Amino acid sequence: MTKVIRSNKKGNISYNIAKELYYVQFGNVYLTLDFYQYKDFEEVIEKIEVDSRISNNERRIKIPFESDNITLLLTPEDVIDLKALFGLLAQSTNEIIIKARYSMN
Repeated sequence: MTKVIRSNKKGNISYNIAKELYYVQFGNVYLTLDFYQYKDFEEVIEKIEVDSRISNNERRIKIPFESDNITLLLTPEDVIDLKALFGLLAQSTNEIIIKARYSMN
């Protein structure tokens, strides 16, 4: 049985109790993650900080995945929505600064 545990206007996070898997649907991206992958991805999202000094809404932010050939490109607004989906607070919709590199390899 799959149960939606969080949702917002851009997507939702579901959990399948029997398979012990998280399903993250955000825009046109769908991820299937085990517990450790979910926590790692949540940590990456949490480390993205908002810099309110510069406004550049056309900038695309790279969010790397465990695979070297997949990168999620998001606008600052998308990052805010993704953080909200994970229950993390974002400060602004302005320029995003990534302070940590992420790899699940």
